[in-house]
Amino acid sequence: MSIDVTAVRAHFPSPAGGLALFDAPGGTQTPRPVADAITATLTGPLSNRGTVSVSELNAERSVAEFRAAQADLLGVPATGVVHGRSATQLTYDFSRPLAGGAGGLQHRRRGGPVPRRADRLAQSLTGSDSQ
Repeated sequence: MSIDVTAVRAHFPSPAGGLALFDAPGGTQTPRPVADAITATLTGPLSNRGTVSVSELNAERSVAEFRAAQADLLGVPATGVVHGRSATQLTYDFSRPLAGGAGGLQHRRRGGPVPRRADRLAQSLTGSDSQ
């Protein structure tokens, strides 16, 4: 499969200034269609996901379209695509059920030195004491 590099580059407005940009893909290298889609989503009626109001339906549609696009890109089922605020937050979200609870990690000053299930799981896997 051949790729038309000139056509792909035309979707990225930031390099048009003549500079070589070697930063992370956090926004300056965003393709125009992506920026347009984000703008349309954020400036339209949008709220928490649901099935009652227009804004809820827009949120549901946005999540479904994201999952479908990622699934298509990765060649996986859309039901397996998860998006979160950050990798750290996703790690906490996935750790809770694995640790057997819904509370996640607890600050020791509130709960004392008693390790949470996640701590015990980590100790059993690594053979170390995290206290």
